[in-house]
This record gives sequence, C-alpha cells and structure tokens, in this order.
Amino acid sequence: MMITDFIYYDLKVAALIAVFYLFYQLLLAREAMPSLNRAVLLTAIALSLVLPLCVVTIHVSAPLAPLADSGGFTTPMDLVAPPSATQKPTAATPLGAELWGSILGTILAAGILIRLSVVARSCWQLHRLIANGERHTLPSGTQVCVVESPVAPFSWMHTVVLSRAEWLSLSPSVLAHEEAHVRHRHSYDVLVVEVLTALQWFNPVVWFLRQELRTLHEYEADASVLSRGFDESQYIHLLMQKATGIQACALANGIHTPKTKKRILMMLKTKSNRGAWLKALYIVPVVLTSRADDPDSKFYS
Repeated sequence: MMITDFIYYDLKVAALIAVFYLFYQLLLAREAMPSLNRAVLLTAIALSLVLPLCVVTIHVSAPLAPLADSGGFTTPMDLVAPPSATQKPTAATPLGAELWGSILGTILAAGILIRLSVVARSCWQLHRLIANGERHTLPSGTQVCVVESPVAPFSWMHTVVLSRAEWLSLSPSVLAHEEAHVRHRHSYDVLVVEVLTALQWFNPVVWFLRQELRTLHEYEADASVLSRGFDESQYIHLLMQKATGIQACALANGIHTPKTKKRILMMLKTKSNRGAWLKALYIVPVVLTSRADDPDSKFYS
C-alpha cells in the first residue's frame, strides 16, 4: 500500500503543479517582474508538495436528536448505533491492482533514482572543478575560483568561477552578473527544482517550470547589473559576445545562456506597474479550490 500511496501523492503533485503553472503563464509570465515571478514559482512548488499531505477537517456543530425515554436514565450504549446487518467487510485489493501498482511503483522509483544520480554527478563535477581551481577573495568579499578550463563565467553557491583568460581580462559587468547570482542564492533554487524533476520526471510541466525558473534567474541578475549603473547597450553587447561560451555544467548559473534574445527583450521591456503583483494572488483561489475538490478532505458534523 505504501507504493500505491506514493503514486497517488506524486500524481496529485503533478496535477497541482500543472494548475499553478497554467495560471502563472496566463497571468504573470509576461510581466517584467523577475523577482516576484521567481517567488511565485517557488511558492507554487512548495504548495504542490505540501497540499497533498494535508487533510482538511471541518467540524460543524449540530443539535443531538432527542433521546427516547428510558425511565430517566441514559447509558453510554444508548448513544452507540448498532452495526447494520447488511454491512459487509471491505473487499481485499484485487491481485491485478497490486501487480500494476508494483510495476508502476518500480518504474517511478527507477526514474527517480536515475534522475537523482544525474544531479549528484553534476554536483560532483562542479565540486571537483572548484576544488581544483585557484581561489581569490575580492575586496567586496566575493569568492572567485579561477580554473584552467575555457568555460564561460558561472557561479555555484557562494563562488564565482572564471576561466584563466576571463580572470586576466575581468569585465566588471560580468563579475556583477555572477555576484548577483550568488547574492540571490539562485543555486539553492536550482537544487530544489532538480529534486522536483527527479520526483516528477514523467511530468512535462515540471521541465517547463525548471527552464522558466532558470530564465528568471538570468532576468534577475541582469536587472541587478543594470541597477548598479552599468550601461545598458554595452551590457547587451557583452551578452551577445558571451552567448557562444562553453557551459561548464547544466546546474550552474552563468552569464552564458541560449536565452540571450529573451533576456535582451526583457531588459528593453517597459517595467510592470506595481499593481501587477496583485496577479500573484491567483495562488489563493487555486489552493482553496484544490482542497475543496480533494476527496481526502473530511467533513464532520
């Protein structure tokens, strides 16, 4: 039964993620508010994982029916309804259902393990690359690792990684971009969404959400660079130069990304007005609706 329960849980998570992401695309995806959009997606992920575990219990007070006269005395047994003569024991789970549950559970577990092994391998590659690099601490406190590999600049956790050639001709805007990734803790988002893709490897919506979140990281870092006073046209020219760089690892956040055109269009886009954040409240009715329609919700009267 535990395997079947986990399959049901994973399917509920998949359904919630699909609903949240659909409303996100309809209401928020085109807004030039990367920090808000990132927060909404992370909240949607958290709610999708937690809500299927919650059981809503609503107690409604109701008056008791009058008790039959039994000489002025009421025993506890009078309050207990006798079992129905026609009540039948619950039928055992059919053997075929158990077999299919085991097969689906095995396939699901295999996919999860394979995906987690890929993520673990990528983390190990990043750790080994950074461990073998040359460490520097900038006056701003930023930790920089210089490596001999000709990789595009990227950041992982608290470290900015640069190739030897990039370090010798360090661009302030490149460093500002990678520092923004570190400051906003984008690597933690990456780990969260990678674990989610392991649990939901069969769900195509999760892969779209994963890519959307990575794009929002770049939007947020770009906005941080421009907010520090860097020239917009020069920065756009830099992005076009870095678009052909070699990416060190799929997990890492870096200035190199195949979404360069989308990033440039986002920078040139008129910023959304402050009232646009109200659209993020779509999460509230989605949560309420999901709990109201949940067959596991229990109502007592």
